[in-house]
Amino acid sequence: MSEVAQRFARRVAARNTILEVTVEDCDSFVHAATRDGDDPSLATLHFRRTTLRAMFRSLRHLGINVADPTLDLALPPKSVRTTRPLTDEEVNLVRICALSRGRGATRAAVALALAEATATTREIPLVTAGDVDLCAATVQLPGGARVEPRTAQLTRWGVGVLDRHLGNCDPGQHLVPVRGDVERLPAQAGTCNLIGALLDSAGLRTEPDVRPGSVRAWAGSAIHRRSGRIEHAASALGLRSLDAAAELIGFDWKGNR
Repeated sequence: MSEVAQRFARRVAARNTILEVTVEDCDSFVHAATRDGDDPSLATLHFRRTTLRAMFRSLRHLGINVADPTLDLALPPKSVRTTRPLTDEEVNLVRICALSRGRGATRAAVALALAEATATTREIPLVTAGDVDLCAATVQLPGGARVEPRTAQLTRWGVGVLDRHLGNCDPGQHLVPVRGDVERLPAQAGTCNLIGALLDSAGLRTEPDVRPGSVRAWAGSAIHRRSGRIEHAASALGLRSLDAAAELIGFDWKGNR
């Protein structure tokens, strides 16, 4: 992403400082022709916008009071699906937003770390400090009506977040405290709101195919990309059905056999 950000910086340097960048500057860059002279694909448009958005968020995190013109830069949705996986670049953007909230390990950041490990919004409120093994970079997920209990792999970013957070937790303490009974639906709604607030901060909630489940879908998609096996993704997601796993990560596995 840094190469794209550097190209943008060079593009606007002749006319503006970074504090004077307008939505028109961003729109012109995002829709610029590719190096081959072709119109950019929809995926490229989203990639460029996400790159600029991450750059502006990073500057704010460093204390530079800069606006984010990309919030006014609308693009068509990437898919017609109800919930799509986030891209790697979008996940990095959401992480930046999580760490820009003040303390390094907020409830929202911890919820994001667990979602990156394939936890559902119903599972997240049930996870305790004792379920985490930082040395193995794993977390025990409890499962539920539609997902199996499993040992899930934490991302490197997730390990860092939980490492900072666990020092203040007893083994039986829930990592993402919610009001009321953690077994009930309001707890799940609270988790959805936490992750949803991060997506909103990243400017992604305006896209109709981005929901709190998009983080878990990204995790499953990443596992599938690494392994090349839909059954590996299904197992990691705690899903018994390969069809359900393929639907979640947006993979036409029958058409690719």
